[in-house]
Amino acid sequence: MMCLAVHAQAATVPAYSPRFGQAMAGVIETKASSMGFAANDPRIAATEAGIGTVLTGIAVSLASAAGLPLWATIAVGGLTAVAVSLGVGALTSWLFNADRSVSVAGAGTGGITAGGSAYTVVGPDGATYVGGDGAGIQLAALEAAYSYAWHGIAYNSSAGGLNYYDAYANDDNHHTYLTIGTATPVTASATCSGYMRNDVCVPGTPPAPVIQAPSDAVAAVPSGDMTLPVNPQILAAAANNAWQQAAAQPGYQGVPYQASNPVTSTDVEAWRSANASAYPTVGDLLSPAVNPATSTVPFVGPGVSANPGTNTGPAGSTQVNVGPDPAIPAPALEAAPTAAQILAPLLNLMPDLKAYTVPAHEGTCPSVTFSLFERSIAMDQHCTLLESVRTQLFAVMALVWAVLAVMIVLTA
Repeated sequence: MMCLAVHAQAATVPAYSPRFGQAMAGVIETKASSMGFAANDPRIAATEAGIGTVLTGIAVSLASAAGLPLWATIAVGGLTAVAVSLGVGALTSWLFNADRSVSVAGAGTGGITAGGSAYTVVGPDGATYVGGDGAGIQLAALEAAYSYAWHGIAYNSSAGGLNYYDAYANDDNHHTYLTIGTATPVTASATCSGYMRNDVCVPGTPPAPVIQAPSDAVAAVPSGDMTLPVNPQILAAAANNAWQQAAAQPGYQGVPYQASNPVTSTDVEAWRSANASAYPTVGDLLSPAVNPATSTVPFVGPGVSANPGTNTGPAGSTQVNVGPDPAIPAPALEAAPTAAQILAPLLNLMPDLKAYTVPAHEGTCPSVTFSLFERSIAMDQHCTLLESVRTQLFAVMALVWAVLAVMIVLTA
């Protein structure tokens, strides 16, 4: 297969777009919820505030350097030395280098490995093509379907599920318009250095990537690619890198970043399915991220106009605010009871028993009187004896009753 150079039309980058940051915040909110944090947990707002501060700092440092746009710069940390298409089905693939330069991948399929990720498309000739790169396999299908050699193919527009191209032939350099279906992800069933056509390997080696200045790489993105949904792999890498940097800052009070449970492309795809209208495009990825009205990078979920969950307190500390004052008055509390009121139920327990008094009783010593030999004899000498020792006898009997009471209690 010959190498096809992709000639881009002039790409239009929005002057400012918050959509990529909003989607990234939305994905992180969903990730935090899956980790057990409630949607209204102030730590989620603190996470967004911390990430926004980090992003604003990076954006300030990038303002004086001719480098990649902010979102692409943030994604570099998770995509080093990996060729990634900028959008879903996009022609443009970038290789993010460790020095933050960009290598633009040449047209080609990049080969496939059995069991690995691949893309498939049905060509104009009716054959099924499978390759390692969506744009590359579309170009390969066009080249194989027509008998004359191509000078170049440039992406033109997308409509009705078909991709439209301007094609340039070598013979008379004329224009012709071709259509090719959108490449869809599949799992490769075989290993091939080029691509598969109807399950037959067509060997080949994709051209080496070309290193370009970031500004030139952005300008070379085809205009049709700018409207495509951004690659979930790029958004996931940017979310992980920004979250990790924010969590490492002193005083961070947000949701901890878990390296063992990072944001994945699957997480992004799930959020994209639930928020299709809010999902960013390649144009949003490459647009400036600093709000010109505030000179900051807003970082909140879609539909939120500002960071309502945070404000800056004394000495630059971050304070969490749960929102506007709902004007709910303080609850009316009853007066605290006194000690007498607290003990009253116990002290007034069984009032009838409290009023019980021992009846007054006057005891008399029993005496015996009997008649003997016509004489009346009275036996009361013991009363006189006991009366003389009344005090001592009272003390002894009180002791005896006390001992008996103790024995009854102890043996109960």
